[in-house]
Amino acid sequence: PERIHDEGVELTGTALSVDAAGAPHVAIGMGGTDRPPRVWHVRRGAAGWENPTPVAWGGMPMMATMASGHLVIAYVGADTVGLGAGSSDRNSVFVVRSANGGRSWSSPV
Repeated sequence: PERIHDEGVELTGTALSVDAAGAPHVAIGMGGTDRPPRVWHVRRGAAGWENPTPVAWGGMPMMATMASGHLVIAYVGADTVGLGAGSSDRNSVFVVRSANGGRSWSSPV
């Protein structure tokens, strides 16, 4: 799999959820002094852990599998839409959802 952790990058949180088929999914938050925080998703398929997928700009992820089978990741990030570009807000909570096992993600709400 692709390496997503480099020197100078700090872990901002991890979260684990298991889907209806029993496959584990992990949300990983990382950032650094010279990099904005980012949330990644990794899932374990039949052949092992798959390459990580960037999900959103933010950190401190929490993850759940809904009764519908959708994966949901909540995370903390900057609200650049509601407060305008260049805002210094960094403490808004956003949620993204995947209806296809983490292959793609909704826009944050």
